Amino acid sequence: MTHFKLLGEPEGNHKSTKSSKIFGNIYNFIMYLAPAKTSGFNLCPHAGDCAKTCLFLSGNGQVFSHVNEARIRKARQFKLDPVFFFKDLRQDLNRVLEICKKENKKAVIRLNGTSDIAFEKYGIFQEYPEIQFYDYTKDPRRALAFARG
Repeated sequence: MTHFKLLGEPEGNHKSTKSSKIFGNIYNFIMYLAPAKTSGFNLCPHAGDCAKTCLFLSGNGQVFSHVNEARIRKARQFKLDPVFFFKDLRQDLNRVLEICKKENKKAVIRLNGTSDIAFEKYGIFQEYPEIQFYDYTKDPRRALAFARG
């Protein structure tokens, strides 16, 4: 595939690979940032007890320190330089669309792999209607808003 600045490769972890194999015509991308207060910023304000068992310290994050360092770097970029962060994200999303068009696949993306940021407030979902975004949240207001559509 190709290297992305913020997104993980669609075949880069078990969840993405499994989704792509099950559905066949999709590439599933997930962005992993440092959760809760790991980066010095709380990117999971409603985490509660799940911060203790977070996926941040499982899989590649458990084995390779550079994985967690990259997640912390991306989380800090989101908080300290959001203009640059969203420039990088748009660049990744445009690259995803190029790859999916070339390979006749649908782009499916979860921006909160290990964070809980209200990306819908930044217009990304509206800016990329051809991408199927999905999410997980512990924020009851966000969950209700998505449930209501």
